[in-house]
Amino acid sequence: MVRQAFLRRSAARAFAVASLLVWLGLGFSAAEAADCGGAVPCACGDRVVENTVLLADIGPCLWPAGDPDELVGLRVDSNVTLDCAGHAILGPADARKEEFGIKTGSSSRHVTNSTVRNCAVSGFWWGIYLNESDNVIIEDNIVLDNGWFDPEANGTGYGIDIANSTDSLVRRNQVLANGNEGIHLTTSQRIEVRDNLLVDNGFEQLYIIGADHNEIHDNTTRGGHQGLEMRRAEANHFSGNQFLDAPLHWLEDDVVNTTFSYDQFEGTFRIGLRSQNTTLSMVRFDAPDATCLDVRAAGTVGYRLFFGDCGTPIKATFPVVIDGSVRLGLKRPPAGVSVADPGCNADISDDGFVDSADLATVTTALDTVPGDAAFDPAADLNHDRAVTQVDADIAALQFGSCPTTLGRPVAALRQSVLAPGLPRRIQISAEKSHGNTTGLLSYALELRGFPGGELIEEWSFGAVDPALVRVEVELGIGLYDAFLVVTDGFFTDSNRKRQRIKVR
Repeated sequence: MVRQAFLRRSAARAFAVASLLVWLGLGFSAAEAADCGGAVPCACGDRVVENTVLLADIGPCLWPAGDPDELVGLRVDSNVTLDCAGHAILGPADARKEEFGIKTGSSSRHVTNSTVRNCAVSGFWWGIYLNESDNVIIEDNIVLDNGWFDPEANGTGYGIDIANSTDSLVRRNQVLANGNEGIHLTTSQRIEVRDNLLVDNGFEQLYIIGADHNEIHDNTTRGGHQGLEMRRAEANHFSGNQFLDAPLHWLEDDVVNTTFSYDQFEGTFRIGLRSQNTTLSMVRFDAPDATCLDVRAAGTVGYRLFFGDCGTPIKATFPVVIDGSVRLGLKRPPAGVSVADPGCNADISDDGFVDSADLATVTTALDTVPGDAAFDPAADLNHDRAVTQVDADIAALQFGSCPTTLGRPVAALRQSVLAPGLPRRIQISAEKSHGNTTGLLSYALELRGFPGGELIEEWSFGAVDPALVRVEVELGIGLYDAFLVVTDGFFTDSNRKRQRIKVR
């Protein structure tokens, strides 16, 4: 973290200097571009042909005289490593296109087996452009303020663009506040995008189009109009990603055979037209003022999902199967939604029962987080990125056979007088309460004074048949409030019922 903070401060200082130099007309032209690397220092427009470690910032790089096709900070050739050592490569920040901070490959010059690391790239239209390249590593860079924003429409400019490439790795980069997209992945295969941070890029944080068989895992995105956008893509696999603080994440059209495992989405996750065969496993959804899961294509299956704070948990215009998922918040499935084993996500072995083996899986992973050796995402039952006692309690409440019916917990409270005279003996019960399964519900009764609401007595029953939720209490003359609280196995979905008791 200290190193990352240093890199970002270095980039910010360098960018401020670059802006001043551009204003003074003292930037560096690429007219004298040459080969560099090894003992030859690099300058704007050079091609890195030998391993090199930068000793100073480069730029700001300006457009050369005449009418050139493009402006490039540094080109990287095959079989070399460019290590910027935290130094910046700076562009003119002039809102023109065809500007590349670092570029590998072209249609006439294929690049393979190269590495770009520890660079701070700002002020271009593309920050880092991986093109026509194989087996390239892009790691530990800060790609900041490339392109420009449009407050009314889709801006332009990318942080990292991977195009027409294969078998490459993009990891541990910070991609921040670029004009349009954070990472753009197009017409490429077998790219691994891992452990990157994408924050406040203008529109999409991660955009995948025409790219197949890629691995996207353990990335975090925040902000923007969309966390994820996909189009015309096949057989991509996501796992362990967090798409946070954005209103929409969209498999827009012709996205097929996509899998998500232990990902998190804040905002609506939409599966668009012709985006078929999407599998969601152990995914968490939160969208307090919107629909969490919006399914508009065939072949969607959700397994052990967790619906957190949702305005509407799920809408579907095509058939979708939701299996072993919790907090759907529905009395009955909406049209097109089939629900199996509702509320039973502690069935880790997937045999229809929560048994001692399932409980042991949670216990073994207790007090761990992602990255710990003993961490198991299957044991994180509420998908909050930690296995805690809450998960153990959830598993214990689900012990036994998984339910077969769907229903929101219903709290029904009644009271009766057992015998006349003073003081009155009152019976309070919850025998008409019901939910999707008693094993997933916890019951409690409270008796409070009225007015004032001071607590007189409370009783906790845990997960029992509601017919057993019954107390008898002697009360003097006055007014009282009795409360029944029915809580699901996640201790977050309470249904509270109050009844006024008058004792004469």
